[in-house]
Amino acid sequence: ICRKLIEAFHNPIITTSISHDHIFENLSSDEITEEIYSYQIEDKYGQFFFYENNSVKEIDLPNSTFRYSRINNSVIGFKLINQSGLQVPSVYDIKSNSTVTLSGPVKYSGQPSVSTNGTIAFSTADTINIKYKDRLEKINIGSYSNLTPISPDAGFVAYNDEEDQIWIIDLNSREKKKISDGSKGYFQPEWSPDSRYLMYS
Repeated sequence: ICRKLIEAFHNPIITTSISHDHIFENLSSDEITEEIYSYQIEDKYGQFFFYENNSVKEIDLPNSTFRYSRINNSVIGFKLINQSGLQVPSVYDIKSNSTVTLSGPVKYSGQPSVSTNGTIAFSTADTINIKYKDRLEKINIGSYSNLTPISPDAGFVAYNDEEDQIWIIDLNSREKKKISDGSKGYFQPEWSPDSRYLMYS
C-alpha cells in the first residue's frame, strides 16, 4: 500500500461498517497514500490522515505525542501523552471535528475503544471505565491493562491481566471469565463486527 519501505507500522484497523477506512501508526508524512494513517514526527507530535471518497484529509489533533489508535465508524479513540509524560484518554469525532478528553491526566491510561452505539471503554490504573451516554461505571480488574476493547454491541469488554492472559467481562452481569489457556502470554484482543468472536495473538 505504501509507496516505499518504512521502519514500522501497525496493522490496519477496519471500521465496523467495513468501509475502506484504516489506521496505521509510525509513518512519515511523505508516505501517505490512500488510507487513514496515524504517524509520529520526531517523537513529539502526532497526526492522523483520513481517507474518504478518494481524498485524504489531515485531522487536526492536539499537539502532543500519542500512542495507539482505534476507529469505530466516525470516532477515533486514542491517548495523548502530554509534555509531563502523563496520559490522557481521548476520542476524536471526525464528523464534528472535535476532541473530547475522557479523564484528567493520569500515570497509566488505556486506549479508548468505542462500540457501535457510542459506549466507550478505557482504563485508568487498575480500573476499566465504561462511559455510557448518561453515566460512567467503573470495574476494578486488579491490574493495569492498556487495551480494553469493548465489543461492537457494547455487551462485553476484553482485557489482559498482569500475566498477559485474556479475560472478558459481561457488562450486564459483571461476570469476569478468563478465556486464554495460560500456556503463554497473549495480547491485542479484537472483536469481530458482530461481537460473536474475539481474536487475540
